[in-house]
Amino acid sequence: MSREVIVRLRDDFDGSTEDVETHTFSLDDQHYEIDLTEPNWQRLEKSLAEFVAVARQAKCRSRAQVSKVLPAKTPTSSSWAKEIGHYAADRGYDWQDKTVRQDVRRWAQAKGYSVGRTGLISRDVLEAHYQQRKSG
Repeated sequence: MSREVIVRLRDDFDGSTEDVETHTFSLDDQHYEIDLTEPNWQRLEKSLAEFVAVARQAKCRSRAQVSKVLPAKTPTSSSWAKEIGHYAADRGYDWQDKTVRQDVRRWAQAKGYSVGRTGLISRDVLEAHYQQRKSG
């Protein structure tokens, strides 16, 4: 028996369902995630732009604070996750297997790459791991 799970994002602001992506931003040390279409994301950015223009960027107070103060598209968006999943599958990785992702993380950390304990693994790291695996 096979099962297919389809996740459909809905714009948190207007409820639309076409071309919705997840975006993250931080304000007052609070991190937020919001699903928006590109026009609504641009609207949010534009509404903050005049304040951002006169603000100064703060240094992070701890290692745990890795998000930018300013809104930005991040690799946590569902389209990015889907892209990395396809990229990994094309290279023979079983990306659904957690141990595979953990092995890639351990290898990347040993090679000096910056990777988190959780979250997405960049395409650069995945490609470097694949090339080393391929060369034996």
